[in-house]
Amino acid sequence: MKKKYFCFVNNLNDNIIKNIKKFNGKPMLAITCDTLNECGVFDRLIVSTDSTEIRDIALSIPNVEVLNRSQELSNDSANIVDVIADTIERFSFAPNSSIC
Repeated sequence: MKKKYFCFVNNLNDNIIKNIKKFNGKPMLAITCDTLNECGVFDRLIVSTDSTEIRDIALSIPNVEVLNRSQELSNDSANIVDVIADTIERFSFAPNSSIC
């Protein structure tokens, strides 16, 4: 069976605040990941970040792995395509995997 992965890429400084902001007592990142886990489509969720707050939240969620983003890709001029390519390159994905 084809493996499916969802890469959540925390992009730039503005989104850090949005992703840790609480809604009904839960950080938005946790709500998003919980929803993705509940849908049953993905085998693994991956969060790419350089934020310790995002990393701590992500590590508290089942089925979530964290990729510590490099300094080179952690600035306001970083290209999202480069961040996703880095995530794909640094993780071991099963052959014929689908990555969203």
